[in-house]
Amino acid sequence: MTVISKPEVTVNKLPAILPIGNAAQKVLVINQMLPAGTATPGVLYEAVQKNNIKTMFGEGSFLQNALTQIFDVFELSGSTILPQVDVIALEDAGAGTASTATLTITELGGATNEATESGTINVIVGSKKRYNAAIDVVIGQAITTGAGNISDAIADAINAFTELPVTAVNVAGVITLTCRHKGTIGNEITVKLEGLIKSGSDYVIGNVKFAPTLFSGGATDPVVTNTLDVVGDNRYQTLTHPEQYGTVFSVEDFLDNRFNVNNAIRDGVAIVCKVDTLANLKAYPALSNSQSLCVPGLKLIDEDVYKGSAPAEFSFNISAQLSAIRALRLTENANLIRFVASSVSPGDLEGGIHMASFPYFNTPLYLTATIDTGVGFTAQEISELTIAGITVIGNNVVGNEVILGDVVTTYKKDTQGNPDPTWHYLNVVDTLSVSAEYYFNNIKRDYAQSRLTQGNVNGTFTMTNDVIFKGRLVKYYIDLSDFALVPAGKEAVDFVTKNLIVAINMIEGKITATESFPIVVQLRNILVNLRTTFSIT
Repeated sequence: MTVISKPEVTVNKLPAILPIGNAAQKVLVINQMLPAGTATPGVLYEAVQKNNIKTMFGEGSFLQNALTQIFDVFELSGSTILPQVDVIALEDAGAGTASTATLTITELGGATNEATESGTINVIVGSKKRYNAAIDVVIGQAITTGAGNISDAIADAINAFTELPVTAVNVAGVITLTCRHKGTIGNEITVKLEGLIKSGSDYVIGNVKFAPTLFSGGATDPVVTNTLDVVGDNRYQTLTHPEQYGTVFSVEDFLDNRFNVNNAIRDGVAIVCKVDTLANLKAYPALSNSQSLCVPGLKLIDEDVYKGSAPAEFSFNISAQLSAIRALRLTENANLIRFVASSVSPGDLEGGIHMASFPYFNTPLYLTATIDTGVGFTAQEISELTIAGITVIGNNVVGNEVILGDVVTTYKKDTQGNPDPTWHYLNVVDTLSVSAEYYFNNIKRDYAQSRLTQGNVNGTFTMTNDVIFKGRLVKYYIDLSDFALVPAGKEAVDFVTKNLIVAINMIEGKITATESFPIVVQLRNILVNLRTTFSIT
């Protein structure tokens, strides 16, 4: 067939030129696995799912527990849009030793080996929310030996928690608790007893006395020096691992070097929780002056029947929860309704880059039990810790949930050692991070192929000059004002335009721009003065 089709017409379909958003959120978790796990230590596992973490990393491992916290936060959110979770598993150091503690049960005032009163004791190991065993004591029950004795019942209840990184063995009323892992992390595992009555210096149910000790003796953690070599050019906005590994490998040698890099966006923040005394927590941030490190601090408790941290939780689980929440907040369209106050505007009910400027404080940590009255930090201590660079968590005002306080980094001084508050709050770091990424992505797209001239541009061709480039940067700024990251309005735009310097180097084909970049900050303090008067006339 001969077909004539004139005139020749071609209609090309071109994509819309839309702003480019930021990369999807990725969390990297580093922790210890058990030998029963099928994963290979030191390998980067990407997009790990909850349904295989027991098989991969060993049921009852530190790593399985941390990952469970992250995935439980995701499930609590109800969001179907979730961040990616990647994992590097570590094996225990061969020369390490496991930490142990004891719970000693003795009979007071006789040798009958029979309980004289009934009651219920709650034995908490590691995490009050997850590993809280309620053991009933009944009159006439054997105490330390014999069928159905109290000591065996407690050991059996602890061992029934198959995901708990601790095992228990009773020998005549001395229950030895042994961490499943070698290393120092086990030394901070909490042991807490509830439901007892104080009689003199003893804690009892009738004639049965209970006395725990701190976990101790754990030594030699895995070597982590080259752990992050397997990451390559992958970017992780959030990274978390136990504090006992130190932060040299993850922050000083890794994230700090990625805060500003050529031709890429690779910055991120490590969230690393520490359990210690008030004095030691206040001193800790001085060891790492970094905008890439956030350290939640938990108070170390050493009381008669409470040994460990306040709140009663694994420290790496606190880090995991905060990491999951941060990643959710910055995930486009993630459901945040359970992690924001009921009074917020509709735009803050979903995740996205706008949440970088939204306060972290008052965010609930649903997976953490509330802190007992009298064992947490005072208001003055919270202020001191926040100034020092420690993030504090605590009960809400009605005492029914644990919430975040100000979330801060350890950054305090510039490179010359001068006090510098720029990166004190994590929200500021987040705001600049997402803004820089937005600029980067859109500059890459808008100038994928372009000529550079010092003269006027010819609209027929793809060209730019200093004036046009300056206008493009101002447009990006205006875009970000729509996300509540930077001030909006003519005055703000005029300020940015006036203080934007663009220089062209024609020999190198290079544009250098310096832009003053005002940001939105969190409303952290409100002072209202009410003057007393006695008349309205």
